[in-house]
Amino acid sequence: MMTKLVVTNSGPEEEARDVTQDALVVFWQKARSGNLVLTSKISTYVYSLCQNLWRKELDRKKRLSNEAKDSAEMPDMDGPERREDLAKVWNNWARLAVKY
Repeated sequence: MMTKLVVTNSGPEEEARDVTQDALVVFWQKARSGNLVLTSKISTYVYSLCQNLWRKELDRKKRLSNEAKDSAEMPDMDGPERREDLAKVWNNWARLAVKY
C-alpha cells in the first residue's frame, strides 16, 4: 500500500521502501518517547506519515531542481565564439546592405 502511494506519485520502488522505513522509524521513535497519541488505526497513522514524508521529498526534489535551473551557467557573452558569431552576422549584414 505504501509502495503504491509513492510509485503513483512519480517515485521508484526503492524510494517507496525508504519512505516506508522512515515512517516506521518516526512511528517507533514517537512510541518510545511517549509522545504518540493515536486517534486512528496504526495503519492509517503510518500511511499518513508516508504521505507527509513523500510530499516533503517531492518538495525537496522540486526545490533542488529549481535551484539547478537558476544556477545554470549563462553563456559567455564576451568569449571568442561570441565575437566570431557577431563578426559573421555583421559581415552578412554589410553584404545585404550593399546589395539592396
